[in-house]
Amino acid sequence: MSLLYYFILFILGGVAETLLHVCLKRSTLEHLDARGIRYYLCIIKDYWFYLGMLFYIVDLVIYMYLLAHLPLSVAYPITGLQKIFIIFSSRYLLKEQLSSVEFVGVSLIGLGILLIAGAQE
Repeated sequence: MSLLYYFILFILGGVAETLLHVCLKRSTLEHLDARGIRYYLCIIKDYWFYLGMLFYIVDLVIYMYLLAHLPLSVAYPITGLQKIFIIFSSRYLLKEQLSSVEFVGVSLIGLGILLIAGAQE
């Protein structure tokens, strides 16, 4: 398979993981009034929770496929880029703020991931 094919799968996995986290965030925000065990019972009955789990399964299947075809030392560092995608997506989808210090930190993490992935060549 071509490198572009695997890259597209990583992007799709990143989108699925981002949607997973957005759905779980929405689920938790809708039940902030509940306390204790009732809070968790409300969450596991919520539509957003199950939609998030669906995206989790999609991401898991994609990642397992990639692990079957790529070395772990390549696949795992690149999944770190998905975490960065989640951080930036939360800014736009959930209107969360990202300070300049956090932005620098995320950029350094991205640079580190690229250095690790590039060292595999």
